[in-house]
Amino acid sequence: MEVGWLLLALVAVAAYLGYRKLQEIERDLRRELAEQAQQTVKPKPPPSPPPDTEPQPTRPSQAPLPETFPALSSALRVRILEQVKMHPGLIQTELYSLLGDVPRRRLQAELLEMAREGLLKRQPVQGSYRLDVP
Repeated sequence: MEVGWLLLALVAVAAYLGYRKLQEIERDLRRELAEQAQQTVKPKPPPSPPPDTEPQPTRPSQAPLPETFPALSSALRVRILEQVKMHPGLIQTELYSLLGDVPRRRLQAELLEMAREGLLKRQPVQGSYRLDVP
């Protein structure tokens, strides 16, 4: 009978220590994501054309965003939307390679938030998501 109580106490202590370790890992991940968000570099604006010519986009990524996205404040969100518009039906894992300078976890968090806000549609596809602009 005493062995049973001892075993129960041992399991309880192990569960508590495991829980504390998970809290520590979560705290570290949140701190890392916050640091990465602060280090996100804003892209340099393209050089302005001469005043007598009208600017012509040379590729879809240079086209202005439609007015349906006025709330976009993050340069990363703009880059994500440009890639999704250039590649309709883009798979999320393919986006990782297109935006290789952005950490995968940062992209995952941003994509999830954009989907919740209705800026993107994410449809599950074999362990990933198909991305589309609504």
